[in-house]
Order: sequence, then C-alpha cells, then structure tokens
Amino acid sequence: MSVFRSMLYLFIVCPVILSAQESESASQQETLFSGDIENGGYGCFSMKVSPILNKAQLFLGGYGGWFINHTLMIGGGGYGLTSRISAPDVVEKIDGKTSDLKMGYGGVMVEYTYNSSKLIHFTGNLLLGAGGAVYTWDYQTIDTAYNVSDAQADSFFVGEFGANVELNVSSFARVAVGGSYRFASGLNLEGMSNKDISGPSGNITFKFGTF
Repeated sequence: MSVFRSMLYLFIVCPVILSAQESESASQQETLFSGDIENGGYGCFSMKVSPILNKAQLFLGGYGGWFINHTLMIGGGGYGLTSRISAPDVVEKIDGKTSDLKMGYGGVMVEYTYNSSKLIHFTGNLLLGAGGAVYTWDYQTIDTAYNVSDAQADSFFVGEFGANVELNVSSFARVAVGGSYRFASGLNLEGMSNKDISGPSGNITFKFGTF
C-alpha cells in the first residue's frame, strides 16, 4: 500500500502542486511593460566636444522619439561636425590649398531614464547607425577648372553609448550633462583611420517634450 501511495503522490499530486505554483509564478512575473502603457515623447538638441584627428572638435545635432512609461525612449538621432578641420598633409592639394574634412553620423537610438520623476536622475543611451566623411574645397578659393566633384569620401559604421546626469527644469524641459564614447569601423579615407574619428565626447543636451 505504501508503494501505491508513493506512486500516486509522484504521478498525480506532485504535478497538480507544481502546476499551481507555476500559475502563481506566471501571475507574478515581472515584465518591462505591464498594465496600461503611458506614452510620451521628446526631442533634444545636443552639443558634443570630441577629438577628431587628435584635436577637440564641436559636433551639433540631436535625437528624439517615443517615451514609454517614463522610462524608455525609442527613436533616432544624428550629429554633424561643425568645426573646420584641414585634411591631413598626405591628401592632394588644389592650387596649393588643403581640403577640409566634413563628417556626420546618425542612426537608431534608445535611451533609458532612471527615476524620471526625481529632480536629478540618470540616463543611459545607445546609438547604432552609420556616417560619412569627405574631403571638400571652398569653391571660391580654387580654380573652378579643377574637377572637385571627385573629392574623396567614404562611409563607416558607428556605435556610440553614453551616460548623463539629468535635471528636470520644468514639466516639459530638461537639461543633461554627461559623456559618451563613439566607435567607428570601416572608414577607408586617405590619411585617416577608424581611430581618428573614434573617441570620447563631453555632451550637453537640452530636452523638450512630454515626459
């Protein structure tokens, strides 16, 4: 009889108990989004100071997107180099004049905000996308007989992650200060390599929207 009871417990009672426990665990399962989803959105204007060709340069740009449950933003962004940078000496000159480097990048961006309702809180973000770099000349300073439309250019993959301290200025405006690091890969431009456009950045960002 004891053997029969043991088999009964093993094959009937145990599965029922385990099934009940699994149902209870499923009802208590933690998820990224639960219940009603609160929607918002914001746009940002950003300034970055970052080394290009081993010299600090200024980038301007921004990002924005859908802000979910006061926590996760999904959207896109992009930045452009605004500083004037002369191309490396190995690059061909026209009329004895050196070309300038122009550069920009952008892509899909996600940002996580921790304790969004607090006056001061933290954010982390990641941008994945692509960019382009080109050597150009000022058309007004060279002989237009030269075919400058054949200027060297190339594209590259970019990934940039950052972290910021953010201040709630008002219900619709915030300012963040922090840093990021940009990884570039695939650049094939004379006189330059991936490391010349990769590196850390110091950032200040102004946000406006529904948080």
